[in-house]
Amino acid sequence: MFTGAEPGYKPRIYSQAIGSNTSRAISPEGVKGATPTADGKFVFGFSDGVSLYSVDGQSAPRKVLGIHPDERIAGVLSDRHTVLVEQVVRHTSLNIFRVDLVSGRRELFKKIEPTDLAGVYMFPGILFTSDAKYYAYGYSRILSQLYIVEGLR
Repeated sequence: MFTGAEPGYKPRIYSQAIGSNTSRAISPEGVKGATPTADGKFVFGFSDGVSLYSVDGQSAPRKVLGIHPDERIAGVLSDRHTVLVEQVVRHTSLNIFRVDLVSGRRELFKKIEPTDLAGVYMFPGILFTSDAKYYAYGYSRILSQLYIVEGLR
């Protein structure tokens, strides 16, 4: 599963078997994403809203409640009905929400930010394990040094 765009078209979600040279669109244009559900039968697609798209392309998309289009999937939990979503609070901080895919109910699960904020300018994302016990994230920082030189002529 991947998001791609053909020349002259908006991005969409594609499916391609490993070892195959051909891919098949499973979403309309303007949909990005491709994180699979725990059972692997659907992928999350983001556009004006969030929907689940069938990997086999055989069923209509299902609207997902509780996830906003500007958020990102941070983890799909092994219970098969819960995901963790990432909401950017500012460029140095994330709120992680636990979302029930059946009811759409969401609750704050964790707040994340680097321990040292010096020079942090981009906090691109986080990923959780399927039991939500462990996570990994990266961030970019720009640090510089100032030198003062005295007595030059």
